[in-house]
Amino acid sequence: MIKNSKIVLLVIYLADYNKALEIDPNFAKAYRNRGLTRTQQKDYQAALTDFDKAISINSSYAEAYSDKANIRRLQKDYAAAITEASTALKFSPKLATAYYVRGLSQFALKNYQAALADYDKVIDSSVQWAEAFVNRGVARFAIGEYKDATKDFDRAIDLDDSYTDAYYRRSVVRFARKKYEDAIKDCDRILKLNPNYPEAYETKGNSLLALNKKVDAKLAFEQAIKFYSQSGDSDSVKRVQKQLVP
Repeated sequence: MIKNSKIVLLVIYLADYNKALEIDPNFAKAYRNRGLTRTQQKDYQAALTDFDKAISINSSYAEAYSDKANIRRLQKDYAAAITEASTALKFSPKLATAYYVRGLSQFALKNYQAALADYDKVIDSSVQWAEAFVNRGVARFAIGEYKDATKDFDRAIDLDDSYTDAYYRRSVVRFARKKYEDAIKDCDRILKLNPNYPEAYETKGNSLLALNKKVDAKLAFEQAIKFYSQSGDSDSVKRVQKQLVP
């Protein structure tokens, strides 16, 4: 029901922007807003066309460049995403969304230090952005900075105590640091919020196994397999099944 309501709203918004552009074909903000709506509809090519039109009207429209960067990221054209985000930052050096998209793209290319620098900029400009702390924590984890990664996940949870991905990322770091009981606590918190979270069952199972609690670990792995199977993630199913081999 919620999903259908969102679809209806997007169609209404799209119609409104179309009308606005009929009245004023040079309304750059309307093109950008229509592009954002089309992005939510996953009509990426049409969204790019709208952002390009907005930029043709206002060549220094930083937000539109940032929006283009996000589309390129979603299309996994990370180099292009970085270029577009960097252009946005030339016009608006404090634009947090541009740093964020560029950081995600740098991380995807395994440019972890560059990603960290961009996430730092996001956090400096918007300290209440929990997602930025999570993504900086993920980058820190990737380069082995486990303690600092944990601090970032802690901060994200302080900002949003229902943020399941923050708990999951922290559980992974805690497992890597051999803090198995703490990892299990994070997994249990996730599963209270979302009982269908296979990664939490898997990490819980790995932590229980490390504590030599084989029976409980088996139960957790079986739940992980169940939910991975339901989502069609055969690679994860195979990975967890290996843990069930005596």
